[in-house]
Amino acid sequence: MQRPEFWMGEPRGDLWPEGWDPEITVVIPAHNEAESIATTVETVLRQTVKPALVIVGNDCSSDDTGRLAREAGAYVLDLPRQGVKGKVINEMLKHVKTPYMIVIDADVRLEPDAIEKLIVALADGETFCASGFIIPWKQETLWEKLRTVQYIVYM
Repeated sequence: MQRPEFWMGEPRGDLWPEGWDPEITVVIPAHNEAESIATTVETVLRQTVKPALVIVGNDCSSDDTGRLAREAGAYVLDLPRQGVKGKVINEMLKHVKTPYMIVIDADVRLEPDAIEKLIVALADGETFCASGFIIPWKQETLWEKLRTVQYIVYM
């Protein structure tokens, strides 16, 4: 299959090979993310392409991150403090049984068709990694605004 050329924002589902039904797990490493985790999980569960499972790796949070993630509909792994996002992701990998996995931060709000747009990059059977475009939802402090500029410049 030849990879289609497309602009960000165009519908992707019609570009999938016929009969292709990707099973996806979304993993979300989290430490003290009570302020944003429920919204993040809810935006994942409202996708046009539904994930088979949403896993939140609760990295020994001292706030209500785990409870709020569960209430929002995620499967929560309550982990002893890992301290490094990569270690949390490695623990979550042990629970991923689908052929595709998406990793997002705990303060991300996905557009309703974000997975649909991203997953088409893998439809050719040769690509094994794809990335979306990040715009942080919270841009109040100077650091948060600079982080947004960094994402735009280095993307």
